[in-house]
Amino acid sequence: MMRKVLVIANDFGGLYNFRRELVEKLASENELICALPDDPRKGWFDEIGSRFIEVPTDRRSTNPLTDYKLYKTYRRLISEIKPYVVLTYTIKPNIYGGLAASREGVPFIANITGLGTGILNRKVLRRVIINLYRKPLDNAARVFFQNADSLIRSYSLEEL
Repeated sequence: MMRKVLVIANDFGGLYNFRRELVEKLASENELICALPDDPRKGWFDEIGSRFIEVPTDRRSTNPLTDYKLYKTYRRLISEIKPYVVLTYTIKPNIYGGLAASREGVPFIANITGLGTGILNRKVLRRVIINLYRKPLDNAARVFFQNADSLIRSYSLEEL
C-alpha cells in the first residue's frame, strides 16, 4: 500500500515553478494529495496522478479569525486524509499546517522559502510571525531553509 503524502501550499505557481520535479516524484511513489487555492492549471495534478483539494487561502491577510479558519481547515483535512507526512510551503501553510499536523500527531516537514516582507519590513509583525513560527517549527520532523543567507544576515537564529 502506498503512503499518503499531503502537500500544503498557498500558491499553485510557486509549487509548479519551483517544486514541480519533487511533486512529480512524490506522486510517482506515493498517494499524493495537494491542498492549495484554486488555479486554472489544477488539471496538472490529475496528469501526474495526484489529487487536488481546494483550500482558499488569503496569503496577505493578517485577520486572526481568517487564519484560525484556515488552521481548522488544515486540521480537518489532516484528520480525514490521515497522511504519513505533511509537507508545507510558505508562511501560512508552515505555521497553520504545521500546528494542525502536530495536533493530529502527523509528522510534518516545513519548507521556508524566505522571510517575506512581514518580517523584513515591519517590526511589530516580525515579532508576531516569529512567535507564530516557534511552536510548529519545534515540532517539525525537518525544516528546510531555502534562503538561509538572507536569514542569517538579517536575524540571529536565536531570534527566529
